[in-house]
Amino acid sequence: MKWISSIFPPLDPRSLSLFRIILGLVLLLDLFIFRINFIDAFYLESGIIDTATAQLIANSDSYTSLAPLSILYTFKSDAFVWVFFLLASVPYLLFTIGYRSRLMGVVSLFFLWNIQHRASIVIETDDRMLLVLLFWSIFLPLDNHLAVKKQNEAVSIAGSWALLIQLFLIYFCNAFPKTGEAWHDGSALMLTLKDDLWINHLPSAWLTQFPKVCAFISHATIPLEMFLAFSVLIPFAFGKKLRLFTALIILLFHWGINVFLSFGFLPLIASAWAIAIIPSGFWEKIGWNEQPVQEQNNKWVNWGLPVILILLWQAMTTFPWVIKLPSVLPNPLAKTSLTIQNWILYAPNVSSEIYWTQLKGVKKDGSAIEVRSKKEWREDGSNIKAYQYECWQNFVQYLVSSQPYSDVVYGRWLEWECRKAKQKNLELFYIQAHRFNRSISKNGESSVSVQKGSAYICP
Repeated sequence: MKWISSIFPPLDPRSLSLFRIILGLVLLLDLFIFRINFIDAFYLESGIIDTATAQLIANSDSYTSLAPLSILYTFKSDAFVWVFFLLASVPYLLFTIGYRSRLMGVVSLFFLWNIQHRASIVIETDDRMLLVLLFWSIFLPLDNHLAVKKQNEAVSIAGSWALLIQLFLIYFCNAFPKTGEAWHDGSALMLTLKDDLWINHLPSAWLTQFPKVCAFISHATIPLEMFLAFSVLIPFAFGKKLRLFTALIILLFHWGINVFLSFGFLPLIASAWAIAIIPSGFWEKIGWNEQPVQEQNNKWVNWGLPVILILLWQAMTTFPWVIKLPSVLPNPLAKTSLTIQNWILYAPNVSSEIYWTQLKGVKKDGSAIEVRSKKEWREDGSNIKAYQYECWQNFVQYLVSSQPYSDVVYGRWLEWECRKAKQKNLELFYIQAHRFNRSISKNGESSVSVQKGSAYICP
């Protein structure tokens, strides 16, 4: 009906084409930097997370554990895993350059789903964001512009609003649970900027010199996230300029965070959805004119609407700060990176106790090194940069949060590091886990203590 499309016009095809390109680049970067680069640690049977351990973790009660729904649990030989990862780059690349993007989006979704669910403890919020954005992209025409095989397809209203409602869920489910004391007294950012595992140290150290600025940002975060949540839902007909302003704020917000905190490819992922909501008027003003589209009868894309309704319902089953509804999905499907809709970061509170683990390797001559960085061992945790790849950050976070199978994972990690050291002709007598604890006061002062953990004598 024309009156619906006039009030709730669909997303612009030019914006969606740029959305596709950025999303595809993130898929490729994630594959080669975080997955293939550490394939031997997290995805091979000889690594830290073999399939038996991964299944134990996936069947635990931790929210980080995704259901063990991956082809890599069945076909788990090293050769198959390597081929699977390398094959994933083909649909990722074709999706990026715009060759039959809807089909390539479906194939890419298959690869991404299976990779994420193979080792759930190295998957974080931004990884799940990547998967849900890729999922909703298959309900939208992404090839009208900047594509090697251009299409000429009208954008679905249902597909557009499915993506917009997903963005609302991401921001709302992140802002609403922030009920802890640190968010109310303004200490949240100061505490966050002391979290050694996730911060960019020099910019964070600079910002903590301004406690009043940190307090202001802490108080402003929840209103800003709420604004972003609701502003994306305002129809274009009433808020074209507001939608453009929202896109700009999203870009500034996430790239500003990226200066101080290391959250993988989150700023690029957020850039993709920020550009997706840019209204038509902006492109016309800069001289990028739209071509007439054919009103193609792709009725199947309207399935985006009932699917988002299911996911909205599902969000209420995992979101404990509102009325909790019973799940409409079987338990395995309810624990996937598509249906877990809580999106919590630093909520409900920011802890004043920060924990992380590093490995001390003792050589046969008695000298000690930090195993991953190969630098001289220090008790102040200063070699933590070796762990600041997001998959390692998530892995270490799992270990220090006393999850059900932390001891099993610790044992496999120490044994794996011994093997890796031997392959590199680094003769170690034993490796021992050390748990670091940074205690932070409200004025930003902190102290670090170290507690010895599991040890493994290298054969």
